[in-house]
Amino acid sequence: MAGLTTLPSGSQEIVYDPENPKRSEFVSHMPENVSGRRTLLIVLLVVALVSFILGCIGAAI
Repeated sequence: MAGLTTLPSGSQEIVYDPENPKRSEFVSHMPENVSGRRTLLIVLLVVALVSFILGCIGAAI
């Protein structure tokens, strides 16, 4: 993190990109339940798409 002058005490898990190890972050700084948020966004996108299609069909009838 910018301005960090000391190393954190204790052991912490780190997530990094193997192709670019400089892109690393402590797990404690990562947002929680990323896969759950991704699933929620996909479900909302599907609901919006189905609503749009049904709206178009209803307007055409």
